Amino acid sequence: MTNPVFIQNYPSEQMMDAEQRSFYAKLKSGLNNVECIEVGENISYVFVYLYMLLDRWKQDEFEKLSYFILYISKSYGQKVLSQYCLYWAYDCLLAQKRYEEYIEKIESRKHSEPPPMLRIYG
Repeated sequence: MTNPVFIQNYPSEQMMDAEQRSFYAKLKSGLNNVECIEVGENISYVFVYLYMLLDRWKQDEFEKLSYFILYISKSYGQKVLSQYCLYWAYDCLLAQKRYEEYIEKIESRKHSEPPPMLRIYG
């Protein structure tokens, strides 16, 4: 199956046409089985998956969620995606009340790029 173009700001499954939804279903199935499906520059598919994952954060263990988010970040290696994933993983530390570790992580990134604006807690 080819990778249909899907490049959107704040993407959602509702923005997809039938071909894109079919590809997304394959990506979602792959990621649910810890298998990364190649998306090329069409990283919006991965964001849609991550938004779904984060949307059900109350149902998942924060530590498990954090590790999986970091796995996705490393697997796709796209700069913007990696930034979002890092800060979402850091948010999981807050949810686990691991404040010192959170501060340590944030402080180590203080002089790098600014955090993305979308955070899972608000």
